Amino acid sequence: MTDTAAQSNSSTLAVISRLYKKPLLGIYIMTIVMCWQAFGHMLTMLLREVLDKHSTIYYAYFVFGALGLGFVWKGFGKDELTQSCFGALGGGLIWFGWFEGTFELLGNAMKIPPLMAINPATGQEFVYYGPGIQLLQMTGVLILPLLILLGLNKDTRCRLFLWFHRRGAKPETPTVGYRRQYSRITALEYIMITWFIYVVCLVILDARLFAPGGAAMMSVFSVYMVWCGYLFYKLTQQSGVAPTVRYGMAAGICIWLIPETFANAQMMTEIWLKPFEFPITNSLITLYMVIGGWIIYTAPDRGVLPKKKKAA
Repeated sequence: MTDTAAQSNSSTLAVISRLYKKPLLGIYIMTIVMCWQAFGHMLTMLLREVLDKHSTIYYAYFVFGALGLGFVWKGFGKDELTQSCFGALGGGLIWFGWFEGTFELLGNAMKIPPLMAINPATGQEFVYYGPGIQLLQMTGVLILPLLILLGLNKDTRCRLFLWFHRRGAKPETPTVGYRRQYSRITALEYIMITWFIYVVCLVILDARLFAPGGAAMMSVFSVYMVWCGYLFYKLTQQSGVAPTVRYGMAAGICIWLIPETFANAQMMTEIWLKPFEFPITNSLITLYMVIGGWIIYTAPDRGVLPKKKKAA
């Protein structure tokens, strides 16, 4: 009996150890990020159902954002993997609470009329873009100059920005011995990437710009899918748990646009938007996210270790 239990534990550890190596590491982290994206949508629907949409829910959004800032702060001074995980979690909560919640609050306060559309299957009119979503779409004119300014940071390690640096857009020589704040950087990357991809998604799916399922929309979406395919390939080539967490976070957010587009084209059902209709499936998604996140967080490869304090 003891031998059987030992063999079972050994097999489990062997499987987990494979998850820490490429190509499984990147794929595994991406699936966790995708589950986190689904969980965020699920949580939004639960809050809207349980809390008063016009008052109490915004206090909840504030608490989530503050909690996210707490995770980012807690990550300072820790090893690279801990900082990356805390930064990703904190950035996600800050986006969910202080960005999405604020857009929704201001959109309703400004009384922006919802954009309506006709469901081709039923012929019924429905809300296509709510006030908050429209306000978020408008911020596209703000995020582009912000990304350009972030890209001019000589100490950036963002793969996209470094691509431009290698092609003549390098501002200055990077600082020698510069020690990165992985917690803050990861949180900022989560927010900026989510913001940018969200705006891209809203532009691609905007029926006022592209006919749903039309040639122009599908052409843009096809180019986007090719880029996502490249990101997925590069993700499978990553090594080191902490760097892969950051790359997988970015790739997962970008790839999330694909199911969003399929759902908009009525090619699939977003079950995460219907937590009361699909409670078991959504519970399994949440469970996978929690267990998977813990497995990554407790990986033996901690990356850059915290700087030791000098003895007094």
